[in-house]
Amino acid sequence: MIPGLALLLLIVSFFTKVRGAIKWAVIVFVLVIVQGLLGGLGHDFTLAGALHGLNALALFAAAIYAGRRLRAATAAAVEQPEARTATPV
Repeated sequence: MIPGLALLLLIVSFFTKVRGAIKWAVIVFVLVIVQGLLGGLGHDFTLAGALHGLNALALFAAAIYAGRRLRAATAAAVEQPEARTATPV
């Protein structure tokens, strides 16, 4: 389910006009794939289990950052037309 959502985020990022959206969607997608691999390897290698936890934190941070960038870009796009109409000609 989660890799599917990450793939959906990646696909949607191609249609947004937010700068860096594709880059951050790729980062989230790659971290999700690595998370799955580390989770599977964690049973055999102790280090992979430790990296699984660190990758989870990196994945969480990247997803939050990508979401905040989108929200900030949306808020800026909404405020821009108001600023243009408020200034006298």
